[in-house]
Amino acid sequence: MNILIAEDLAQNRLILESYLKHLGHTVIAATDGSEAYDILCKSQINFLITDWVMPKMTGPELCSKIRSEILDRYVYIIIITAHTEAGEVVKALEAGADDFLKKPFHPAELKCRIATGNRILELEKRLEENNARLRKANQDLNRAYAIVKNDIDMAAYLQRELLPDKRKSIEGYAFDWLFMPTSGVAGDIFNFGKTDFGTIDFYQIDVAGHGVASAMLAYTLSKFLGFMQRPVQFNIVEILTDTMDPKRPSYMMDRLNTMFYKENDAMQFFTVCYGSIEPGTGKIFLSRAGHPMPILTRPGSDGHIVNTKGMPVGILKETEFDDEMVILSPGSRIFLYSDGVIDAVNSEGEMFGFDRLNAFLSVNSAKPLREVIEALKQMLIAWKGDEKFEDDISVLAIEKE
Repeated sequence: MNILIAEDLAQNRLILESYLKHLGHTVIAATDGSEAYDILCKSQINFLITDWVMPKMTGPELCSKIRSEILDRYVYIIIITAHTEAGEVVKALEAGADDFLKKPFHPAELKCRIATGNRILELEKRLEENNARLRKANQDLNRAYAIVKNDIDMAAYLQRELLPDKRKSIEGYAFDWLFMPTSGVAGDIFNFGKTDFGTIDFYQIDVAGHGVASAMLAYTLSKFLGFMQRPVQFNIVEILTDTMDPKRPSYMMDRLNTMFYKENDAMQFFTVCYGSIEPGTGKIFLSRAGHPMPILTRPGSDGHIVNTKGMPVGILKETEFDDEMVILSPGSRIFLYSDGVIDAVNSEGEMFGFDRLNAFLSVNSAKPLREVIEALKQMLIAWKGDEKFEDDISVLAIEKE
């Protein structure tokens, strides 16, 4: 090991140098504290044995200067001194010394003190190496996180591009919506548009789970349902021989279950509420697969549910879906919503709940639809206390103009 010694008396310096060389160390000698400091600045030596009393710069002064100015490495310092009073020892340690030797010292004691210092420096070296590895791992992690974040941001952008236009009207039916994902991407998806059958179809889907996996399935479902361009048109599954009415929502629910049921993945399922409007007759057919029950509101009256039955899509291979028919009078509305709305929990652990949502929509049934959607958003944020919801929030509203 390379050891720097600072001793102004030539005889003491030669004796100390002889001891250290005998122990197998390489010795660099300085005649005072100032010279020792210059040597430390120009080298990577990290072990110093210094006398207390020296011209130009004392041992404690040298310690203080090293601790305040040499920051690229740790220098282990032993002060050799005849000052043995407790106050003087404290002064040396406060100046930055790691250890001290009382003059005169025994060579065996010097050997032990150097061994102790060397162990500390080895620990310091290993700690620095570990810190360097951690810094490298952290840099790699930050780069990976940046890539993932960029991918998620792009996926979120693409997902939002799939959402329909707000405040859109189709043949006397107005559509509006609310969308607040828990993260950049969401497992909720919804849309509406005219079909090849002349109906106006709409749907809302809530994929089980959160994050990228749910968002990927939601994206796939939106492609399956054909909402990739505007003006949108459903790509209805080819009809071969089927007793079901292809114009009814239950038909599409059955096709979704056939396409997305996976026997070995019972956890990858989703809930759906699917509706079909016949503009000519004013009839609206609704089918529900495990989704929260739609709420129907009419100005001046309480809202009520549209209770169709059906298991979530993807759980059972064979399941049946029902259709429920309603007719909207002017000003009446249907609200589809994901369970993130009614399951939103406030600071006291209380859920927002169906009754609160139904009451809010009923009380505001005469207000413009856009105002109702925005007021519901602000009410949910106030209820939660912030915009960090545990589940995706989405609402799709249809109003007969």
